Amino acid sequence: MFLTWQQEKLLGLLRQCTFLRRRDAVSFLRQCRLPEPLAVKTIQQLIRMKKLIALDDSVLCRPLLSARAPKPQLLQALSIMIQIGGSKIVSASVEEFPFTLTFVVEQSAAACFAVLFVLEGSEQVQLSRLAQSKPPDCMVIFMLEHERQMGKINTTLPHVFAVPSDEQHRFFEGGDARL
Repeated sequence: MFLTWQQEKLLGLLRQCTFLRRRDAVSFLRQCRLPEPLAVKTIQQLIRMKKLIALDDSVLCRPLLSARAPKPQLLQALSIMIQIGGSKIVSASVEEFPFTLTFVVEQSAAACFAVLFVLEGSEQVQLSRLAQSKPPDCMVIFMLEHERQMGKINTTLPHVFAVPSDEQHRFFEGGDARL
């Protein structure tokens, strides 16, 4: 059976990221011009074809990697990536120290993004790790637990803050940031 370009694009993304929340996969396919009912059906087809495995009702992964569970921070970072890049994601790389995720978006004001998860109370430790890592020429997305953490992060790097809100994230500008 042949795959549609949308199915190929979703599988390509999963080859790079391994895991994806089902709702993010639906959102990604919707941004690839599939209406929601068809996006849901497309995912079900890929599961039946054994191209995807549903770890539970909410997480999808590549077939050979279903033995390990995804880190919640990675799933959150992947949600941010889908929110920002959608169908224009060119590449993604998981867990390149100190980042949870880095990704490139086609035709974006900031083409490269690096997501850094920051637990409350670890802001200075993460800033120190960031300074030691020689960050790529990317927009840094500080993935925070709470808005109150924003005042504890001071850097000259272009950055934005992402704070969880329901099933998505709210973004706040920092430095010279523009998404």
